[in-house]
Amino acid sequence: MNAQSRAKKHNLPFNLTREYLESIATDECPIFKTPFVWGQGRGKDPYGPSLDRIIPELGYVKYNVVFISNKANTIKQDITERELYDVADWLHDARKEVLKHVEAQQSAPVPNGTDS
Repeated sequence: MNAQSRAKKHNLPFNLTREYLESIATDECPIFKTPFVWGQGRGKDPYGPSLDRIIPELGYVKYNVVFISNKANTIKQDITERELYDVADWLHDARKEVLKHVEAQQSAPVPNGTDS
């Protein structure tokens, strides 16, 4: 299904042209900075390009679409911007907590099995 038929199906605005899409096409995902794998079929390659609506409710209109990787689009597909920040903040804090415990264990003396 292409963008125009998705827009029609979901009653979203659409004003994109092939020329406009070609003008915004890049060689890499702007999120992950990984090279795009073009021509592998829609959704088949995680690093293939996917047309993303930056503000979904505005539809497929100029200046509201960008090519990002399928992987990036899958991550943001069913999540709000606030939820995405919440996940990132939680992961950042949880990672710091784990590393704090790992560092504490590494600085503790290693038992040699002779202490009773």
